[in-house]
Amino acid sequence: MAYTQTTRLALKKAIPGSNQPFETAVFNENYDKIDAEAVAADLRLDNLEAGLDTINTTQTARITALEAADVALDG
Repeated sequence: MAYTQTTRLALKKAIPGSNQPFETAVFNENYDKIDAEAVAADLRLDNLEAGLDTINTTQTARITALEAADVALDG
């Protein structure tokens, strides 16, 4: 009976042929790690989205200024 770990989240998984029984505590620990990674990924995504919103706002302001300058030059 033995476990091995996954590389990214260090989840415990039974080694085939080891006759490792199902353990609720290990199963729940794995789900807690998966949930924590999902929360962390969501936070990273939220930060990226906020950065993109800032870039979009800045670029929109620049384009508006350029369009106004173009109209002034054409007039």
